[in-house]
Amino acid sequence: MSAPTKNVTKEDVIVICDQLQAEGVTPTSTRIRKQLGRGSLSTVVRYLKEWQAGSSPEASEALQIPAGLMSIVESFGRQAWEHAVGAAEEALNAEREKLAQQRVVWEREIDSAAALTDKAERQNAHLEREVELLRKELETRQKINTDLRIENNRVMSKNESLIESTETLTAQIDELQGTLSEKTTDLSVLQEKNERLTQDVDTFKTKIRSLESDLNKETRQVESARNELEKAIAENQSIVEQLANASEESISLATKLADTDRQRQLLEAECGHAETQISQLNERLEELRLDNKETLSRFEQAIEEKSVQSGRVLALSDQIGGYKAEIQELQTELLEYKAKSESNKPRAE
Repeated sequence: MSAPTKNVTKEDVIVICDQLQAEGVTPTSTRIRKQLGRGSLSTVVRYLKEWQAGSSPEASEALQIPAGLMSIVESFGRQAWEHAVGAAEEALNAEREKLAQQRVVWEREIDSAAALTDKAERQNAHLEREVELLRKELETRQKINTDLRIENNRVMSKNESLIESTETLTAQIDELQGTLSEKTTDLSVLQEKNERLTQDVDTFKTKIRSLESDLNKETRQVESARNELEKAIAENQSIVEQLANASEESISLATKLADTDRQRQLLEAECGHAETQISQLNERLEELRLDNKETLSRFEQAIEEKSVQSGRVLALSDQIGGYKAEIQELQTELLEYKAKSESNKPRAE
């Protein structure tokens, strides 16, 4: 903003007028204002008129006849001289009247020009204040724009960090999925083994039931043979050979019964061993189920974390979009202020 100008006084205008007249230059309001470098043109015109009114010579003084000339022309007659003076005065009065009319027109034009100049000066001062306000607002906008750029860079950096975290989580999820696939495959293999062992146990149980049935049959046969032997001993003690044969058959049957008992014990041992393996397989299957459950839990947790990270990335993207929109609006307003300042600059000059 320019400093306030000092008011022009009448003495300032009179000094300039005297200087210009001494230099042989006709004083005008434009020349005086140019010499002063300040002041309202209407004020300069007013003081110029007062100076002109105070410095104009009287008509009688301008038309006084020199004494030497009077003595020379006195011989030709005062009447001729007065006639010439009258004609000159009439011409001079006509010229003065014409100049007075033209001076009125010029003064009106000068007053109009002075009014326009004052209006232009006021507009110029108003525009200078507006330019200063726009400059300050531009600085504020630039500072806000810089802050937004810093915030945008920070958000972009955070977004890149979140993207890296998301990629890491995705890699961990892929790894867990691979581990889950391996565990599922192991579980399928163990389930197949369990099914085969279950079938083997069922087969062993079927064999045991079959052997028990055979043993029961042989036991019943032994009991029947014993009953018959007892009947034979009771009925006929003399039939020793039959008794001996019966004893041998009894011994053979007892041997068979003992062999059957041993086979049953072996089968029971095999069944116990098979049941132990089944129990171990069941424990292993339960461990695999627990591992599978834990893996599924970790997988679900990783998916949830990935969803949360994705939500944060989307939220940050929306926030960045908002910042970009605000920056775009600020840039548009800045361009409008610049355009307005450029359009007002010629009028200010």
